[in-house]
Amino acid sequence: MNDDILSAIYDAIDSINDTLAIGIRLEKFENAPIYGPQGDLDSLALVNFIVALEQIVQERLRTSVSLTHDDYLSPDKTPFATVKSTHDYIAAKISIKG
Repeated sequence: MNDDILSAIYDAIDSINDTLAIGIRLEKFENAPIYGPQGDLDSLALVNFIVALEQIVQERLRTSVSLTHDDYLSPDKTPFATVKSTHDYIAAKISIKG
Protein backbone atom coordinates (compact mmCIF):
# COMPACT_ATOMS: atom_id res chain seq x y z
CA MET A 1 0.00 0.00 0.00
CA ASN A 2 1.13 3.51 -0.75
CA ASP A 3 1.87 5.26 2.56
CA ASP A 4 0.83 8.70 1.26
CA ILE A 5 -2.56 7.43 0.13
CA LEU A 6 -3.04 5.47 3.35
CA SER A 7 -2.13 8.52 5.43
CA ALA A 8 -4.65 10.61 3.46
CA ILE A 9 -7.37 8.03 4.12
CA TYR A 10 -6.54 7.95 7.83
CA ASP A 11 -6.64 11.75 8.01
CA ALA A 12 -10.04 11.76 6.29
CA ILE A 13 -11.21 9.14 8.80
CA ASP A 14 -10.06 11.40 11.65
CA SER A 15 -11.91 14.30 10.05
CA ILE A 16 -15.17 12.40 9.60
CA ASN A 17 -14.95 10.82 13.06
CA ASP A 18 -15.16 14.33 14.53
CA THR A 19 -18.59 14.72 12.92
CA LEU A 20 -20.13 11.33 13.73
CA ALA A 21 -22.50 10.60 16.58
CA ILE A 22 -21.05 9.44 19.87
CA GLY A 23 -20.26 5.75 19.74
CA ILE A 24 -19.79 5.66 15.97
CA ARG A 25 -16.17 5.77 14.87
CA LEU A 26 -14.37 4.55 11.79
CA GLU A 27 -11.28 2.54 12.59
CA LYS A 28 -7.91 2.76 10.91
CA PHE A 29 -6.63 -0.60 9.70
CA GLU A 30 -6.47 -2.26 6.28
CA ASN A 31 -9.77 -4.14 6.38
CA ALA A 32 -11.65 -1.60 8.51
CA PRO A 33 -15.16 -1.13 7.11
CA ILE A 34 -16.14 2.33 5.93
CA TYR A 35 -19.35 2.08 3.92
CA GLY A 36 -21.73 -0.64 2.89
CA PRO A 37 -23.14 -3.61 4.80
CA GLN A 38 -20.32 -3.62 7.36
CA GLY A 39 -19.61 0.13 7.46
CA ASP A 40 -20.93 2.77 9.84
CA LEU A 41 -21.33 5.64 7.38
CA ASP A 42 -24.66 6.56 5.85
CA SER A 43 -24.71 8.09 2.36
CA LEU A 44 -24.46 11.69 3.62
CA ALA A 45 -21.49 10.87 5.84
CA LEU A 46 -19.90 9.04 2.89
CA VAL A 47 -20.18 12.17 0.76
CA ASN A 48 -18.52 14.20 3.54
CA PHE A 49 -15.78 11.56 3.81
CA ILE A 50 -15.18 11.67 0.04
CA VAL A 51 -14.98 15.48 0.00
CA ALA A 52 -12.49 15.46 2.88
CA LEU A 53 -10.48 12.72 1.20
CA GLU A 54 -10.35 14.56 -2.14
CA GLN A 55 -9.05 17.69 -0.38
CA ILE A 56 -6.43 15.78 1.59
CA VAL A 57 -5.26 13.85 -1.50
CA GLN A 58 -4.93 17.12 -3.40
CA GLU A 59 -2.90 18.71 -0.60
CA ARG A 60 -0.76 15.70 0.20
CA LEU A 61 -0.20 14.21 -3.26
CA ARG A 62 -0.42 17.48 -5.15
CA THR A 63 -2.92 16.07 -7.61
CA SER A 64 -6.64 16.57 -7.93
CA VAL A 65 -8.77 13.49 -8.20
CA SER A 66 -12.53 13.11 -8.41
CA LEU A 67 -13.67 10.15 -6.34
CA THR A 68 -17.40 10.62 -6.77
CA HIS A 69 -19.79 8.71 -8.95
CA ASP A 70 -23.50 8.19 -8.33
CA ASP A 71 -23.12 4.39 -8.43
CA TYR A 72 -20.66 4.49 -5.55
CA LEU A 73 -23.34 5.67 -3.14
CA SER A 74 -24.88 2.23 -3.51
CA PRO A 75 -23.55 0.03 -0.71
CA ASP A 76 -23.33 -2.90 -3.14
CA LYS A 77 -21.11 -1.17 -5.71
CA THR A 78 -18.93 1.10 -3.59
CA PRO A 79 -15.14 1.21 -3.74
CA PHE A 80 -15.34 2.73 -0.24
CA ALA A 81 -16.27 -0.51 1.55
CA THR A 82 -12.96 -0.75 3.45
CA VAL A 83 -9.74 1.19 3.94
CA LYS A 84 -7.99 -1.17 1.50
CA SER A 85 -10.63 -0.89 -1.23
CA THR A 86 -10.56 2.90 -0.85
CA HIS A 87 -6.76 2.87 -1.11
CA ASP A 88 -6.84 0.69 -4.22
CA TYR A 89 -9.48 2.89 -5.84
CA ILE A 90 -7.46 6.07 -5.25
CA ALA A 91 -4.25 4.40 -6.44
CA ALA A 92 -5.99 3.31 -9.65
CA LYS A 93 -7.48 6.78 -10.22
CA ILE A 94 -4.08 8.41 -9.78
CA SER A 95 -2.42 5.83 -12.00
CA ILE A 96 -4.98 6.36 -14.76
CA LYS A 97 -4.61 10.12 -14.47
CA GLY A 98 -0.82 10.07 -14.34
